[in-house]
Amino acid sequence: MVELKKLVKIALAIAVIAAISAAAIIKMGVSSTGPGDNNTAMLSLSSSSDSGIVAYAATPDPTVSPARTPLAGDRNWYTVDEILGAFGPEPASLAQNATETFPVKCGDRAYPYPNGTMAYYTDHMGAARPTTDQVIAFLATDDTYRQHTLTEGKFVCVNFAVMLHDSAEARGIEAHMASVFFSSGPSSGSGHMVNAFNTTDAGWVYVDATENGWILIGPLREGDKYRGTLMECRDGKWGFFRTETGNIVSTVEII
Repeated sequence: MVELKKLVKIALAIAVIAAISAAAIIKMGVSSTGPGDNNTAMLSLSSSSDSGIVAYAATPDPTVSPARTPLAGDRNWYTVDEILGAFGPEPASLAQNATETFPVKCGDRAYPYPNGTMAYYTDHMGAARPTTDQVIAFLATDDTYRQHTLTEGKFVCVNFAVMLHDSAEARGIEAHMASVFFSSGPSSGSGHMVNAFNTTDAGWVYVDATENGWILIGPLREGDKYRGTLMECRDGKWGFFRTETGNIVSTVEII
């Protein structure tokens, strides 16, 4: 899992509004960035001038949840009900729909589990491309990130990516995985498996699991910093904080 080193949480108000935007595990140092370090390509991500806490300003999709209740700006942590009220209803289950299973491969390159057996993921008939709102509503109600502990040689990023993929598909959200390689930073020269969602309003959004929730990342291209927003769960409530891993992306391949 992402090892959250040096993560600074500044206790100032958060203003996360109407919509938000992108699981697997890797040991990377993560810290919050400094004031004013904005990256507008990250799904309209912005931060206040004096806070590592972030806000989102994506356009709400009235077809998903016509009535929205923006998160209060006077605190940092929000209940699941508050998250769903701001970002849309909890995704419905497609557990009874027909499914199809595929090997985790990108071209001729296969991604097996640590024990050497082939990894497979399951698609559900009826799963559709989500909005960024739907991705957040799903993540706020999914506990894949805490079902297992990263164990080298036993349970690694591929395991988590398959689990989150299958969980999303079973709840009507079309999901993908992505193989990411780093050219520099703490994980230089190594690969990592994350999840990817091709959202209808913001394009590709990537999700990386941590021991306390998720890191959401906007479009990833060669040379980009591997950073995003930590969507952290603490005592049953969620908060949103900017994170920095120190890694630079080399390649990204969608599976």
